[in-house]
Amino acid sequence: MKDKNQLVSIIIPTFKGENTINILIKEIIKICKNINFEIVVVNDASPDSSNEILLSLYNSYPEIITYIKLEKNAGEYNAVMAGLRNCKGNLAITVDDDLQHPPIEVLNLINESINSNFDVIYTEFKKYNYSFIRSYLSRFYNFTANITLNKPQNIYLSSFKSIKRKVINEIIKYEGNYAYIDGLIFSSTKNIGTFLVNHEFRKVGQSGYTLKKFAVHYGNLLFNFSILPLRLLFLFGLFASSII
Repeated sequence: MKDKNQLVSIIIPTFKGENTINILIKEIIKICKNINFEIVVVNDASPDSSNEILLSLYNSYPEIITYIKLEKNAGEYNAVMAGLRNCKGNLAITVDDDLQHPPIEVLNLINESINSNFDVIYTEFKKYNYSFIRSYLSRFYNFTANITLNKPQNIYLSSFKSIKRKVINEIIKYEGNYAYIDGLIFSSTKNIGTFLVNHEFRKVGQSGYTLKKFAVHYGNLLFNFSILPLRLLFLFGLFASSII
């Protein structure tokens, strides 16, 4: 993708983002004014005032913003999937709603992706500004993914990434109830790169990343996109049969 005039889709899943989503979208619009882009924002049934804020933004920028409101909370990956299914760009950028992924880095990732031959680019943070527990769980999750997805160790499974159209077209074929985006990416391509970006401290609110959400993501990593558990069960069966 070398044509800088091709459409770029910036996909933002949001949940309880009333304090940041307005700032994020307006900053992206200002920073990306010289490129051809759209913003697809997916409200994951947020119980706060996000809907009113996003409706106002949509009415102000109808030529830029596509607004999707899910009827029930479906989780971040399903919200991203909704964005991918409704985006029109040849390149999609997925970005969190909490401003920890700085808007200027969105533009930097777009430029890097346009000028590269990678199908997908994951961001790597110069310094991680997550909480201690979030950082620990994230690193443990990535360690497991190295084994279960045969993921290269240098790739960090960040939610802030770029995906080109041919991979998007493969991802959106998935019809299951739980869309594990990273698993679908690694099932679709091995042509994956990394890009170093800044990562900001959370300025307002608390992270929505809970132990429950981690358990759901981790369970789907193990059982929906890996044959490792089946191998372990097979070996256990062999062992059990040998001692009976």
